[in-house]
Amino acid sequence: MRPSRSAFILLLLPLVPLYAGGQASAARPISMERGAAPRLQLTEVFRVGSLDGRDAFGRVMDAALDNGGRLLVADDQNHRVVVFGRDGRFVGYVGRQGSGPGEMQAPWLVVADASDSIWVYDNSLARISVFGPNLRFARSFPVPPQWLVNTVRFLPDGRLLVAAYGRNEPGTLHVLTRLGQRERTFGPRPAQGNLAGFEASLLGGNVDVSGHTIVYSVKSPYELWFFDLDGRTRGRCTGQRGWTADPRSVIRANGDAVMLEWPRFVHSSNVVALSDRLVLNQVLDPGNDRATLDLMTADCRLLRRTTTDPPVNLRGNVGTRMVGVRNLEYPEVVVYERRIGR
Repeated sequence: MRPSRSAFILLLLPLVPLYAGGQASAARPISMERGAAPRLQLTEVFRVGSLDGRDAFGRVMDAALDNGGRLLVADDQNHRVVVFGRDGRFVGYVGRQGSGPGEMQAPWLVVADASDSIWVYDNSLARISVFGPNLRFARSFPVPPQWLVNTVRFLPDGRLLVAAYGRNEPGTLHVLTRLGQRERTFGPRPAQGNLAGFEASLLGGNVDVSGHTIVYSVKSPYELWFFDLDGRTRGRCTGQRGWTADPRSVIRANGDAVMLEWPRFVHSSNVVALSDRLVLNQVLDPGNDRATLDLMTADCRLLRRTTTDPPVNLRGNVGTRMVGVRNLEYPEVVVYERRIGR
């Protein structure tokens, strides 16, 4: 564990529309707040990540906090989830390489439920594995292999909410029982188009839940959807053209070869619901190695916009703590205390 650093402040940011709405909803353009506006203040508590030792990560795909403050880090190159205590001390590992019960190939997403059980989505095995608070394997279940799963969250009643792009699906948000059975699908449906097979990389979006509100951020165009817990649309906010890159603009043909120019794909990489009415939308610019952070309201007001260079990917928050991932010389995961101030 590396020592904590001094407090710092992030002044926050927004993003645009290739999507066909799954439900009728009038879109509102995002407006810039004038005058003094709230800002998100983040104070570092601790960070993990080193060149060797138990916090030497191969590639961090996701990080999350449980309700007890433990830090969960999904490391897909080492085929496991690493668990640290509330103070950043190493606790243990979840999973090992393989395809059997409790084993992993590519753990891309990790999240904890209300009882601090750990749920891990494996992209290679197309399944979610569940481990108890004691880190012991409990069960697993498959998810449709055609899904590109971007986010896994929990509804207040304990059911899973999965943001996943899938060709010909009626929407991009899927409610699953705790045993993995799909109950319904809602949310915006991507327009079907020829993106040379790169749809999974370029389409879809991320979701978060706070209280009675579900917020979904489309990768591109810049668009935020707000739903109630029954999947009814509460609002839709659209950003200006150019806030994100058109997915079709990053596809290039060279003779018979079709290539994806990923560094040019400026897109929403994650959304964090800070409350029922306040969200943090993050836009990644891979080519310039920076991220834009938008502090937004549910009624489509952009309160603050800030750029982090190099980028920090804020993955989620529990209580007053938030976790972020940084990739510099080696991957680091940072836990912050957060507050909203002026």
